[in-house]
Amino acid sequence: MDSKQVALLLAVISVASVLFTQVDRNTSVSEFEAWKSQHGVSFESAFENAYREKIFLQHQAKVVVHNGDKFRTYDMGVNQFTAMTQEEFRQQFLGLVLPENFEVASELSDDISVGDVDWTSQGAVTPVKNQGQCGSCWAFSATGALEGLSKLASGSL
Repeated sequence: MDSKQVALLLAVISVASVLFTQVDRNTSVSEFEAWKSQHGVSFESAFENAYREKIFLQHQAKVVVHNGDKFRTYDMGVNQFTAMTQEEFRQQFLGLVLPENFEVASELSDDISVGDVDWTSQGAVTPVKNQGQCGSCWAFSATGALEGLSKLASGSL
């Protein structure tokens, strides 16, 4: 192959690469526009729109890669939060919002007795059980709480 053929081959590859990128980008843009329409989302500026589109495309790629794994244990999908960063989602939806009149108790009153109580000896809960490694601690603690409430309300376990 001489230098002219190599140059021609590189030019063809470059043009094909640009065209492939444009076709792929247009498809993704239409999916982004469809997502915006589906969720009633609009952005105030072209800059914000481009920024959100980038985040959307990153999350969409993550979904495709995850769902392509044949050993996955769950499916991922696109939802109304797909154009948000993890930090934005955390700040908006996972933060604790306290009421304006919230006060922190600084001292315990004298009429509260402080000390350890063995509720199993009081008959309010059953003895501790081995949960094993199944991840059922939530079920054991919920059952224990209901046992205690039952004992307090009815006097029997």
